[in-house]
Amino acid sequence: MEVVILLFFNLSGSELLVIAAVAFLIFGPSKFPEIGRKVGKFMREAKKVTRDITKEFEEESSHLKDEVKNIKTSITSVTDNINGKDSPSDTKK
Repeated sequence: MEVVILLFFNLSGSELLVIAAVAFLIFGPSKFPEIGRKVGKFMREAKKVTRDITKEFEEESSHLKDEVKNIKTSITSVTDNINGKDSPSDTKK
């Protein structure tokens, strides 16, 4: 997931290194660990949100696939009846 987030911001490793160096120069060594913790917390939250959204999307798409399958089965049954083919319920009679 980290790779996905980094690709989302379109940053390479060298660009991240430059950003870290500039942050170190601006905020100094005393604030740098605190900033690192905040960035880490942000990354964890971003991963969690991404996982939650992906899970919800997969669940909803699964429901939609099931509905499409049921509709397809119903349409096939109706077209078979219209075309005069025996449906499974007709063969039991």
